[in-house]
Amino acid sequence: MIGQAMRYALTEDMDQARRFLTDELRDDARTDMLFSWLLAECYALIGDREEAIQWLRNAVDGGFLNPPFFSEIDPFLQPIREDPGFHELMVHLGKRWATLNDFLWREM
Repeated sequence: MIGQAMRYALTEDMDQARRFLTDELRDDARTDMLFSWLLAECYALIGDREEAIQWLRNAVDGGFLNPPFFSEIDPFLQPIREDPGFHELMVHLGKRWATLNDFLWREM
């Protein structure tokens, strides 16, 4: 179902994309950082910034720690990059990223 939602989001058929973004899909995605990130992309593409940021936050909370990817590389997140909630999340993520890098380099 996530693939179908993404397909319609990419073709800008928002109603069809929303049809596949079911409660069941969201329930399945809550405990998976990859599915959460994919949902964030879908919601960003259909223009639901708040939902996109919520799912991206869920991906980060699940362990997806790559601020350069989110803020510079992933083209599907472009629609939310100017949102204050996205910036807030990137600041939070940047701190976690720095802590992780400090830990890794200190251990080497």
